[in-house]
Formats: sequence, structure tokens, C-alpha cells
Amino acid sequence: MRDKFPGVLAMALVLVPMLMSASAVAAAAAEETDPLFASHDVLAITLSGPIRSISRDKSTVPEYQPGTLTFAHEGEQRTVEIGIRPRGKSRRDRSLCSFPPLRLDLPKKAMAGTVFDNQNKLKLVTHCQSGKRGHPYVYREYLAYRMLNLLTPDSFKVRLLTIDYVDEDRGGKTMTQPGFLIEHKKRLAKRRGAELGNVERLNPAQLDPAGASLAELYQFLISNTDFSFIAGPEDDVCCHNAVLLLLPGGQYLPVPYDFDVAGLIDAPYAVPQTALGQDDVKDRVFRGFCRPQPYLADAVARMHTLRDEVYAVINGLQDFNERHRQQVVRFVENFYAILDDDQRFERKIGGACRG
Repeated sequence: MRDKFPGVLAMALVLVPMLMSASAVAAAAAEETDPLFASHDVLAITLSGPIRSISRDKSTVPEYQPGTLTFAHEGEQRTVEIGIRPRGKSRRDRSLCSFPPLRLDLPKKAMAGTVFDNQNKLKLVTHCQSGKRGHPYVYREYLAYRMLNLLTPDSFKVRLLTIDYVDEDRGGKTMTQPGFLIEHKKRLAKRRGAELGNVERLNPAQLDPAGASLAELYQFLISNTDFSFIAGPEDDVCCHNAVLLLLPGGQYLPVPYDFDVAGLIDAPYAVPQTALGQDDVKDRVFRGFCRPQPYLADAVARMHTLRDEVYAVINGLQDFNERHRQQVVRFVENFYAILDDDQRFERKIGGACRG
């Protein structure tokens, strides 16, 4: 039976925001952030290599191609040999994107003592469309990660980049694009003092109720339906667009990632999930599971407590197209309008949970 949430706004405002999983409580005091993710300053790098060949590689399991990474270190430019390969699935289709996401293979020894200290394999989120058309969507997805960072430390840290790509296939032709790096899941687990979960499928009752409730409400905030916290893609382990942190009590905390088809980003290639009732990717659908109180109310309280900080992150991002910035602000405002209205909240969230 679904739990009802009458007066959820009043309840949220009087509750002490305590939405912290067992992992967060255990790791909060001792957490150490890698240098790469300790700052929100834009990091300038240069990636050189056979960029055109890499971007057009359609092999099922692409191999790393030799390239170099150049970045500032102690007032000088340091260049290190690395591996570069495309990653992902849909965005490697050139009918959707002219450039794919990348994975970088960094030599840990050569990176010791630099901003890339402790880094080995990193996901790089790149532009999809050529020229400046793809810039706003990179920034919008970056904001999705940053807003989740505000709400919980059990989230992937990111670092915004300005990237000069030097294409050796085209005589050293250069293009400059924004992008961002995502913390590796093993570094996330180490930072949070947890183990990575490795299961084929979960019962919803095995999820940490506090952390899962916040993650599910956040997916509703950004209007993302492309995830599962209890199952992975066919013939793969759990989960879909989320990793699991195994907590000391045996429950699993889902940490979501990959938000590019969410309504907040509104990417040109994103399509609505009509089976879930979406006519547009910006149509919010709550896919959280029904749980007893106070978990959802605590998640709402957390959202309310950090409302100003959420807007500050959006408005503080430099080089973000102002039209897109205002679209993101209005989209988030609509989410908070739902939280502020008991009837809309019950209809769209509290009474829409999955049993």
C-alpha cells in the first residue's frame, strides 16, 4: 500500500535535515578529495592524438589510441603520454553526435604530485554537436552533477575543463571545446569509506532508504527516467546509470550518473519515455519506491534547505549561455513549486511512488 504524505511541506520545514546515509555518516569526518576534484576552477588541458580516428571508431570494444595530455604544473606546461578511446553507445552514432564521449588512460606514476594525482582511467564528458552549439548541453549536464554534489557527498565529483583538441589526423588542426571529467567509481568508494556493490539484481528493500529516497527525488528534479537502482541492462549486473555502494549494514546506496537525456539538459537527441507517460523529456515522472516516513520527507527537507545553494551554483557558472541558464532556473523553480504545493506533491510524487 502506498504511503500518503499529507502536509509534507510543513513536515519538511520542521524536520532537521538528516538525509545522510550510513556511508555518509561513517565517512564524513575522514573524507579526502583528490586534487583534481578539490577545486571548481575551470582546468585548461590539451588533448593531442588521432582525434578524427578516435571519434569515428565504431568497434564494439574500442582500443586506446596513443595521445598526449598537456596541463599546467608548477607554472610550467607538462605533457604526458596517455591513451584515448571513445566510450558510450548512443552518442557514438554520428547521426546523433559529431563527437563521442571519451575515456582517458593516465599513467599513475607520471601523474604523481600533479593535479591528476591518484588518477588512472577517467570518463570525459564531451560536446556532442560541433562548433558552439553543443556548449550549453555540456554545461547543463555538469550542473546536474554539481547540484547533486550539494545535496549529498555520496555523488560523483566533476571537474570542468576547457579542452584544446589537436588532431594529428588533420595536420594538427585544433578545436576548443568545454568538457568535464567524472570521478572514478573506485575513487568515489574510497572517498566515502565504502565498498562497491556487485550484484545482478536487487529487491527495493535492499536499498538504503535514506540515500535512495534522495537520489530518486533528485532524478525527478532533473526529469531523468533513464536509470534503474535495482537492475542493470540486459545481461549485465546492477545497475543502470548508477553504481552501488555497499554499506556496513548490508544495504546498498545507489549513486546515479549519466544525466545527458534528462529534461534538465534537454539534449537534441533525447527522446521521451512514452511508456512512462512522457510526451516530452521535460515531463517529470517520479520513479521512486514507496517507503514509510520519514525518508521522503527528509529528502524534501534536504532539497528545501539547499534551495539557495542550488540556484547559486546555476547562476555562478561562467561562460554559460544566458538563455540556457534561465531555462535551467525556470525548470528548477517548477520542481520547487511542486514541493511547495501539497496537492501537486501528492499527485506527482507522494502518491506516484512504486509499490
